[in-house]
Amino acid sequence: MSPLDALFIHGRFTMGTGAQAARVRNLRANRACSAVHMDADRVAVVVNGRVEWITPGHRDHDSIVAIWLATYGSDPYDLGDIVLFRIEPASMWTFALHPDEFPAR
Repeated sequence: MSPLDALFIHGRFTMGTGAQAARVRNLRANRACSAVHMDADRVAVVVNGRVEWITPGHRDHDSIVAIWLATYGSDPYDLGDIVLFRIEPASMWTFALHPDEFPAR
């Protein structure tokens, strides 16, 4: 088991975790995955799709690392041997117990 952290960047869940984690091995073998973000019963965002690895040299790597730096105040690679990835959605949906708390913009 390893920690998994996520930021919602440009409409995609972008995640980081230990490079040796079982989930990383599983995702390297089969990139299909799902993720859910929940705030108690208030709101949920669900995504089903495929992993896209965000490695150094990836066109979005530097901007994603910059957002992680701005959010957490540290470089994600300072945590050790980690990998970054995001889910390229095949489908996404949301739920809000009280949708009026989330007005359309």
